[in-house]
Amino acid sequence: MAGLLDNVKLKIPTVKPENWSREARLWKALNREAGGHSRFFPLTVKAGYVIGVIYGICQSVSQLLAHPRAQQITYIPAYQLFSSAVEVLGRCIRGNSDLWGSVADLKTGFKWLANSDQVGLHDDTVVVKTSSRGYTIDALTALAYYAAQGGTKKKRESGGTHHFGEIDPEILGKMPPLLGDGLQRYWDKLQTSKRLCNKLAQARVIALSDWPVLRSWLVRDQGNKGALPPVSEVFGEFDWSL
Repeated sequence: MAGLLDNVKLKIPTVKPENWSREARLWKALNREAGGHSRFFPLTVKAGYVIGVIYGICQSVSQLLAHPRAQQITYIPAYQLFSSAVEVLGRCIRGNSDLWGSVADLKTGFKWLANSDQVGLHDDTVVVKTSSRGYTIDALTALAYYAAQGGTKKKRESGGTHHFGEIDPEILGKMPPLLGDGLQRYWDKLQTSKRLCNKLAQARVIALSDWPVLRSWLVRDQGNKGALPPVSEVFGEFDWSL
């Protein structure tokens, strides 16, 4: 398991984006502001930033679900927020350098939650099961667009449609352990995978503030005397059951 002083595999990407030198300086500066260890590589800081951003999104999901009538009022916005966290993960895995996210980012994120190898995974792969049904990558992606745009149905690339009447209130309750496990696998694989490191370097993630880095370092270091708790445990503490 990765410890506080562990870095990702690459100090410098072997496939460097055009603006990497400038971006690397920004990540180093944010790490200094956040009080991170001076030995951290720029890509390590970027990974910490991404995990911190996703953690902040999850905190916002928890706030929405704390509403006394969450199922009726805030559940759909909460799912939309959660989907944005999955999209951020997918962006980094794919190395998406575009300004805007994409369906491919979102589906890649859900595929990673299902299986980080992603070999043989299709859009009809079930990611999560509730008491009523199983939800595929395609269905969860369609639900994200339903939550964002308010449509009653979303056409699938395969030509079918997903109809959403009442939203299953159990979906989000299943997600924290899945997300935590997925992020743990991502963090661990960044220690060994040049490909994932290069994709992370390519991904357009703007270093706006030190707070996501600070959150990532501090939240994972609480009570551990310098040793990071597993990412899976940190995210597993979220309770989104209704």
